[in-house]
Amino acid sequence: MTYQNLTIGGTFDHFHEGHEAMLTKAFQVGDTVWLGITTDEFVKRIESKRLPFPNYLEPFATRKTVVETFLVQHKFSAQAKIVPITDRFGTTLTDQKLETIVVSPETEPVAREINQLRIEKGWKPLQIILVPWVLAQDKSPINSIRIRAGEISRTGELFSVAASWGRRNLPDVLRQKLQQPLGELFSLENYDEAGPAARQPQFRSKLSRSSFKYLKDYRDQTGGASTGAPRRASPATLLNFLAESVLAPSVQLTGLPVMVIAVGDAVTQSLIRAGFIPQVSVIDFHIARKKVFQILADFKFPTVAVTNTIENTAGTLSAKGFTTLKELITGAKYPAVLEVQGEEDLLTLFAILAAPLESLVIYGQPGEGIVAVSVTEAKKWEIKGYIDQFVV
Repeated sequence: MTYQNLTIGGTFDHFHEGHEAMLTKAFQVGDTVWLGITTDEFVKRIESKRLPFPNYLEPFATRKTVVETFLVQHKFSAQAKIVPITDRFGTTLTDQKLETIVVSPETEPVAREINQLRIEKGWKPLQIILVPWVLAQDKSPINSIRIRAGEISRTGELFSVAASWGRRNLPDVLRQKLQQPLGELFSLENYDEAGPAARQPQFRSKLSRSSFKYLKDYRDQTGGASTGAPRRASPATLLNFLAESVLAPSVQLTGLPVMVIAVGDAVTQSLIRAGFIPQVSVIDFHIARKKVFQILADFKFPTVAVTNTIENTAGTLSAKGFTTLKELITGAKYPAVLEVQGEEDLLTLFAILAAPLESLVIYGQPGEGIVAVSVTEAKKWEIKGYIDQFVV
Protein backbone atom coordinates (compact mmCIF):
# COMPACT_ATOMS: atom_id res chain seq x y z
CA MET A 1 0.00 0.00 0.00
CA THR A 2 1.20 3.51 -0.79
CA TYR A 3 0.11 6.90 0.49
CA GLN A 4 -0.32 10.00 -1.61
CA ASN A 5 1.03 12.39 1.03
CA LEU A 6 3.39 11.10 3.69
CA THR A 7 5.46 13.04 6.18
CA ILE A 8 8.70 12.32 8.01
CA GLY A 9 10.80 14.68 10.06
CA GLY A 10 14.04 14.82 11.97
CA THR A 11 17.30 16.60 12.64
CA PHE A 12 19.37 14.17 10.55
CA ASP A 13 22.56 15.13 12.36
CA HIS A 14 25.62 13.02 11.54
CA PHE A 15 23.55 11.08 9.01
CA HIS A 16 23.64 7.37 9.84
CA GLU A 17 22.15 3.99 9.01
CA GLY A 18 19.11 4.63 11.20
CA HIS A 19 18.28 7.70 9.13
CA GLU A 20 18.75 5.65 5.96
CA ALA A 21 16.27 3.02 7.15
CA MET A 22 13.67 5.65 8.04
CA LEU A 23 13.93 7.47 4.74
CA THR A 24 13.99 4.28 2.68
CA LYS A 25 10.73 3.14 4.27
CA ALA A 26 9.13 6.55 3.75
CA PHE A 27 9.93 6.64 0.05
CA GLN A 28 8.87 3.03 -0.46
CA VAL A 29 5.32 3.74 0.74
CA GLY A 30 4.86 7.44 -0.04
CA ASP A 31 4.06 8.93 -3.45
CA THR A 32 4.95 12.40 -2.19
CA VAL A 33 7.13 12.60 0.90
CA TRP A 34 7.09 15.83 2.89
CA LEU A 35 10.50 15.64 4.51
CA GLY A 36 10.97 18.02 7.43
CA ILE A 37 14.46 18.97 8.63
CA THR A 38 14.79 20.91 11.87
CA THR A 39 16.22 24.41 11.55
CA ASP A 40 19.27 25.65 13.42
CA GLU A 41 17.00 27.89 15.48
CA PHE A 42 14.90 24.91 16.57
CA VAL A 43 18.01 22.95 17.49
CA LYS A 44 19.38 25.82 19.56
CA ARG A 45 16.06 26.45 21.27
CA ILE A 46 14.95 22.92 22.01
CA GLU A 47 17.65 20.33 21.45
CA SER A 48 20.28 22.19 23.48
CA LYS A 49 18.17 21.61 26.59
CA ARG A 50 18.33 17.84 26.35
CA LEU A 51 21.27 16.78 24.20
CA PRO A 52 24.94 16.39 25.12
CA PHE A 53 27.28 18.48 22.96
CA PRO A 54 24.37 20.47 21.42
CA ASN A 55 26.73 23.02 19.90
CA TYR A 56 28.25 20.29 17.75
CA LEU A 57 25.19 19.35 15.78
CA GLU A 58 25.85 19.98 12.12
CA PRO A 59 24.29 23.16 10.68
CA PHE A 60 21.05 22.98 8.71
CA ALA A 61 22.78 23.50 5.36
CA THR A 62 25.08 20.54 5.97
CA ARG A 63 22.30 18.26 7.18
CA LYS A 64 20.08 19.21 4.23
CA THR A 65 22.87 18.59 1.71
CA VAL A 66 23.60 15.14 3.13
CA VAL A 67 19.92 14.19 2.97
CA GLU A 68 19.65 15.46 -0.60
CA THR A 69 22.70 13.43 -1.58
CA PHE A 70 21.09 10.29 -0.15
CA LEU A 71 17.89 11.00 -2.09
CA VAL A 72 19.78 11.43 -5.35
CA GLN A 73 21.79 8.24 -4.81
CA HIS A 74 18.62 6.23 -4.25
CA LYS A 75 16.54 7.97 -6.94
CA PHE A 76 14.07 9.37 -4.39
CA SER A 77 14.45 13.05 -5.29
CA ALA A 78 11.38 13.28 -7.53
CA GLN A 79 9.13 12.22 -4.65
CA ALA A 80 10.64 14.56 -2.07
CA LYS A 81 9.44 17.91 -0.78
CA ILE A 82 11.99 19.15 1.75
CA VAL A 83 10.69 21.69 4.25
CA PRO A 84 12.41 23.37 7.22
CA ILE A 85 10.57 22.71 10.47
CA THR A 86 10.69 24.94 13.53
CA ASP A 87 8.91 22.74 16.07
CA ARG A 88 8.39 19.05 16.77
CA PHE A 89 5.05 18.98 14.94
CA GLY A 90 6.40 20.21 11.63
CA THR A 91 3.59 20.73 9.12
CA THR A 92 1.33 18.02 10.56
CA LEU A 93 -1.03 20.54 12.19
CA THR A 94 -1.10 22.95 9.24
CA ASP A 95 -1.37 20.52 6.31
CA GLN A 96 -4.67 18.64 6.40
CA LYS A 97 -3.92 16.54 3.31
CA LEU A 98 -1.18 14.53 5.04
CA GLU A 99 -2.21 10.89 5.45
CA THR A 100 0.60 9.10 7.24
CA ILE A 101 3.76 9.65 9.23
CA VAL A 102 6.93 7.55 9.48
CA VAL A 103 8.49 7.50 12.95
CA SER A 104 11.13 5.77 15.05
CA PRO A 105 10.47 4.35 18.54
CA GLU A 106 11.84 7.65 19.89
CA THR A 107 9.39 9.84 17.97
CA GLU A 108 6.31 7.59 18.09
CA PRO A 109 4.91 9.39 21.18
CA VAL A 110 5.06 12.69 19.28
CA ALA A 111 3.06 11.14 16.44
CA ARG A 112 0.37 10.06 18.90
CA GLU A 113 0.26 13.58 20.32
CA ILE A 114 -0.07 14.95 16.79
CA ASN A 115 -3.03 12.67 16.13
CA GLN A 116 -4.79 13.82 19.28
CA LEU A 117 -4.37 17.43 18.18
CA ARG A 118 -5.56 16.65 14.64
CA ILE A 119 -8.68 14.97 16.03
CA GLU A 120 -9.36 18.06 18.14
CA LYS A 121 -9.17 20.11 14.93
CA GLY A 122 -11.69 17.78 13.27
CA TRP A 123 -9.04 16.26 10.99
CA LYS A 124 -8.29 12.62 10.32
CA PRO A 125 -5.46 11.17 12.39
CA LEU A 126 -2.32 10.11 10.58
CA GLN A 127 -1.54 6.48 9.89
CA ILE A 128 1.60 5.79 11.97
CA ILE A 129 4.33 3.65 10.41
CA LEU A 130 6.91 2.60 12.98
CA VAL A 131 10.43 1.80 11.74
CA PRO A 132 12.46 -0.24 14.27
CA TRP A 133 15.81 0.93 15.57
CA VAL A 134 18.88 0.05 13.57
CA LEU A 135 21.21 -1.45 16.14
CA ALA A 136 24.91 -0.84 16.61
CA GLN A 137 27.48 -3.55 17.22
CA ASP A 138 26.56 -3.59 20.92
CA LYS A 139 22.84 -4.14 20.16
CA SER A 140 21.95 -0.62 21.30
CA PRO A 141 20.38 1.83 18.83
CA ILE A 142 22.51 3.85 16.45
CA ASN A 143 21.81 7.52 17.08
CA SER A 144 23.46 10.88 16.53
CA ILE A 145 24.07 11.40 20.25
CA ARG A 146 26.30 8.34 20.43
CA ILE A 147 28.10 9.33 17.24
CA ARG A 148 28.85 12.84 18.51
CA ALA A 149 30.01 11.36 21.81
CA GLY A 150 32.56 9.33 19.86
CA GLU A 151 31.11 5.99 20.99
CA ILE A 152 30.18 4.57 17.60
CA SER A 153 30.56 5.14 13.89
CA ARG A 154 27.68 6.11 11.62
CA THR A 155 27.37 2.46 10.66
CA GLY A 156 27.31 1.26 14.26
CA GLU A 157 30.85 -0.02 14.84
CA LEU A 158 32.12 0.55 18.38
CA PHE A 159 35.03 2.87 19.08
CA SER A 160 36.00 1.03 22.24
CA VAL A 161 38.03 -1.81 23.69
CA ALA A 162 36.21 -4.81 25.12
CA ALA A 163 37.05 -6.12 28.59
CA SER A 164 38.16 -9.38 26.98
CA TRP A 165 40.90 -7.47 25.14
CA GLY A 166 42.98 -7.70 28.30
CA ARG A 167 46.51 -6.32 28.10
CA ARG A 168 48.30 -6.29 24.78
CA ASN A 169 51.69 -5.31 23.43
CA LEU A 170 52.75 -2.84 20.79
CA PRO A 171 53.82 -4.90 17.76
CA ASP A 172 57.19 -4.21 16.18
CA VAL A 173 55.51 -3.35 12.89
CA LEU A 174 53.87 -0.31 14.53
CA ARG A 175 56.82 1.05 16.49
CA GLN A 176 58.20 3.20 13.71
CA LYS A 177 54.73 4.22 12.53
CA LEU A 178 53.70 5.52 15.94
CA GLN A 179 56.88 7.55 16.25
CA GLN A 180 55.35 9.80 13.59
CA PRO A 181 52.89 12.51 14.70
CA LEU A 182 49.26 11.40 14.84
CA GLY A 183 48.09 14.93 14.13
CA GLU A 184 49.59 18.32 13.31
CA LEU A 185 53.16 18.72 14.57
CA PHE A 186 54.20 22.15 15.76
CA SER A 187 57.97 21.93 15.56
CA LEU A 188 60.58 23.69 17.67
CA GLU A 189 63.04 23.92 14.81
CA ASN A 190 62.54 27.64 14.30
CA TYR A 191 63.68 28.55 17.81
CA ASP A 192 67.17 29.90 17.27
CA GLU A 193 68.08 29.25 20.86
CA ALA A 194 66.58 25.77 21.01
CA GLY A 195 69.34 23.31 20.31
CA PRO A 196 68.65 19.59 20.70
CA ALA A 197 69.63 19.56 24.37
CA ALA A 198 67.46 22.55 25.20
CA ARG A 199 64.31 21.82 23.25
CA GLN A 200 62.20 20.40 26.03
CA PRO A 201 62.67 23.26 28.54
CA GLN A 202 62.56 25.84 25.76
CA PHE A 203 59.31 24.35 24.55
CA ARG A 204 57.82 24.57 28.03
CA SER A 205 58.83 28.16 28.67
CA LYS A 206 57.90 29.41 25.20
CA LEU A 207 54.57 27.64 25.38
CA SER A 208 53.84 29.25 28.72
CA ARG A 209 54.67 32.78 27.57
CA SER A 210 52.79 32.47 24.31
CA SER A 211 49.73 30.95 25.93
CA PHE A 212 48.48 34.21 27.37
CA LYS A 213 47.16 35.32 23.99
CA TYR A 214 45.19 32.09 23.75
CA LEU A 215 43.95 32.46 27.31
CA LYS A 216 42.71 35.97 26.66
CA ASP A 217 40.79 34.76 23.61
CA TYR A 218 39.44 31.82 25.60
CA ARG A 219 38.25 34.04 28.43
CA ASP A 220 36.78 36.57 26.02
CA GLN A 221 34.74 33.82 24.39
CA THR A 222 33.59 32.12 27.59
CA GLY A 223 33.10 35.19 29.74
CA GLY A 224 35.33 34.00 32.55
CA ALA A 225 38.46 32.22 33.61
CA SER A 226 39.26 28.73 32.48
CA THR A 227 37.80 26.21 34.90
CA GLY A 228 38.40 23.04 32.95
CA ALA A 229 34.71 22.55 32.19
CA PRO A 230 33.80 21.91 28.54
CA ARG A 231 33.23 25.36 27.08
CA ARG A 232 33.24 27.15 23.76
CA ALA A 233 36.90 27.78 23.09
CA SER A 234 37.98 27.74 19.47
CA PRO A 235 40.31 24.92 18.40
CA ALA A 236 41.54 27.28 15.70
CA THR A 237 42.50 29.72 18.44
CA LEU A 238 44.34 26.99 20.31
CA LEU A 239 46.17 25.73 17.26
CA ASN A 240 46.95 29.23 16.07
CA PHE A 241 48.41 30.07 19.47
CA LEU A 242 50.56 26.96 19.32
CA ALA A 243 51.56 27.76 15.77
CA GLU A 244 52.50 31.35 16.59
CA SER A 245 54.82 30.16 19.32
CA VAL A 246 56.33 27.29 17.37
CA LEU A 247 55.74 27.37 13.62
CA ALA A 248 53.63 29.13 11.00
CA PRO A 249 50.06 27.79 11.12
CA SER A 250 49.41 25.17 8.48
CA VAL A 251 46.07 23.90 9.71
CA GLN A 252 42.95 25.99 10.23
CA LEU A 253 40.23 24.11 12.08
CA THR A 254 36.63 25.23 12.16
CA GLY A 255 34.15 24.61 14.95
CA LEU A 256 34.66 24.62 18.67
CA PRO A 257 36.20 21.86 20.79
CA VAL A 258 34.11 19.73 23.08
CA MET A 259 37.13 19.27 25.33
CA VAL A 260 40.91 19.37 25.44
CA ILE A 261 42.77 16.25 26.57
CA ALA A 262 46.46 16.58 27.39
CA VAL A 263 48.66 13.47 27.37
CA GLY A 264 52.08 13.93 28.91
CA ASP A 265 53.59 15.82 31.81
CA ALA A 266 55.36 18.59 29.89
CA VAL A 267 52.26 19.49 27.88
CA THR A 268 50.03 19.38 30.94
CA GLN A 269 52.36 21.51 33.05
CA SER A 270 52.82 24.06 30.26
CA LEU A 271 49.09 24.53 29.83
CA ILE A 272 48.60 24.85 33.59
CA ARG A 273 51.34 27.48 33.80
CA ALA A 274 49.60 29.38 31.03
CA GLY A 275 46.34 29.32 32.98
CA PHE A 276 44.52 26.82 30.78
CA ILE A 277 43.42 23.62 32.49
CA PRO A 278 42.70 20.68 30.18
CA GLN A 279 39.45 18.90 30.89
CA VAL A 280 41.41 15.63 31.14
CA SER A 281 45.14 15.21 31.75
CA VAL A 282 47.12 11.97 31.53
CA ILE A 283 50.42 12.05 33.44
CA ASP A 284 53.12 9.67 34.68
CA PHE A 285 55.30 12.15 36.66
CA HIS A 286 58.12 11.82 34.10
CA ILE A 287 59.48 13.96 31.28
CA ALA A 288 61.71 12.24 28.75
CA ARG A 289 61.70 9.19 31.09
CA LYS A 290 63.19 11.24 33.92
CA LYS A 291 61.11 11.62 37.07
CA VAL A 292 60.36 15.32 37.43
CA PHE A 293 57.26 15.33 39.64
CA GLN A 294 56.80 13.51 42.93
CA ILE A 295 53.13 14.13 43.63
CA LEU A 296 50.14 15.59 41.79
CA ALA A 297 50.44 18.86 43.71
CA ASP A 298 53.74 19.51 41.93
CA PHE A 299 51.80 20.28 38.74
CA LYS A 300 49.99 23.12 40.55
CA PHE A 301 46.52 22.36 39.25
CA PRO A 302 44.30 25.11 40.72
CA THR A 303 41.69 22.42 41.35
CA VAL A 304 41.11 18.78 40.47
CA ALA A 305 37.62 17.32 40.45
CA VAL A 306 38.52 13.66 40.12
CA THR A 307 41.62 11.48 39.81
CA ASN A 308 42.18 7.84 39.02
CA THR A 309 45.23 5.62 38.76
CA ILE A 310 46.18 2.77 36.44
CA GLU A 311 49.25 0.66 35.83
CA ASN A 312 50.57 0.73 32.29
CA THR A 313 53.82 -0.99 31.45
CA ALA A 314 55.87 0.61 28.67
CA GLY A 315 54.90 -0.70 25.26
CA THR A 316 51.50 -1.99 26.37
CA LEU A 317 47.86 -1.01 26.57
CA SER A 318 45.05 -2.61 28.55
CA ALA A 319 41.27 -2.77 28.47
CA LYS A 320 41.24 -1.42 32.02
CA GLY A 321 43.27 1.57 30.87
CA PHE A 322 40.71 2.34 28.17
CA THR A 323 37.75 1.96 30.52
CA THR A 324 39.32 4.15 33.19
CA LEU A 325 40.22 6.91 30.76
CA LYS A 326 36.79 6.73 29.10
CA GLU A 327 35.11 7.14 32.49
CA LEU A 328 37.11 10.30 33.16
CA ILE A 329 36.29 11.72 29.72
CA THR A 330 32.56 11.06 30.00
CA GLY A 331 32.21 11.65 33.73
CA ALA A 332 31.40 15.38 33.43
CA LYS A 333 33.63 16.18 36.40
CA TYR A 334 36.54 18.33 35.27
CA PRO A 335 39.45 18.81 35.57
CA ALA A 336 40.07 15.08 35.67
CA VAL A 337 43.51 13.52 35.99
CA LEU A 338 44.64 10.01 35.14
CA GLU A 339 47.83 9.10 37.00
CA VAL A 340 49.78 6.37 35.25
CA GLN A 341 52.12 4.08 37.12
CA GLY A 342 54.46 3.15 34.31
CA GLU A 343 54.37 4.99 30.99
CA GLU A 344 51.58 7.08 29.52
CA ASP A 345 52.78 7.51 25.92
CA LEU A 346 50.55 4.95 24.20
CA LEU A 347 47.47 6.18 26.07
CA THR A 348 47.29 8.90 23.44
CA LEU A 349 45.69 6.23 21.25
CA PHE A 350 43.02 5.55 23.84
CA ALA A 351 42.43 9.28 24.40
CA ILE A 352 41.62 9.76 20.71
CA LEU A 353 39.47 6.62 20.54
CA ALA A 354 37.49 7.58 23.66
CA ALA A 355 37.07 11.32 23.07
CA PRO A 356 33.92 12.97 21.71
CA LEU A 357 34.07 14.18 18.13
CA GLU A 358 35.46 17.73 17.81
CA SER A 359 37.75 17.29 20.81
CA LEU A 360 41.46 18.11 20.77
CA VAL A 361 44.08 15.69 22.05
CA ILE A 362 47.44 17.36 22.66
CA TYR A 363 50.66 15.52 23.39
CA GLY A 364 54.41 16.07 23.18
CA GLN A 365 56.58 14.72 20.38
CA PRO A 366 59.93 13.93 22.05
CA GLY A 367 62.67 16.28 20.89
CA GLU A 368 60.45 17.89 18.25
CA GLY A 369 57.52 19.82 19.69
CA ILE A 370 53.83 19.39 20.27
CA VAL A 371 51.16 17.48 18.36
CA ALA A 372 47.52 18.57 18.24
CA VAL A 373 44.99 15.96 17.07
CA SER A 374 41.51 17.00 16.03
CA VAL A 375 39.19 14.10 16.86
CA THR A 376 37.10 13.14 13.86
CA GLU A 377 35.43 9.90 12.87
CA ALA A 378 38.16 9.34 10.27
CA LYS A 379 40.85 9.79 12.91
CA LYS A 380 39.07 7.32 15.20
CA TRP A 381 39.05 4.74 12.40
CA GLU A 382 42.78 5.28 11.92
CA ILE A 383 43.48 4.82 15.63
CA LYS A 384 41.21 1.78 15.87
CA GLY A 385 43.24 0.24 13.06
CA TYR A 386 46.42 0.67 15.08
CA ILE A 387 44.90 -0.68 18.29
CA ASP A 388 43.55 -3.74 16.48
CA GLN A 389 47.14 -4.66 15.58
CA PHE A 390 48.31 -4.91 19.21
CA VAL A 391 49.28 -8.47 20.12
CA VAL A 392 48.75 -10.67 23.17
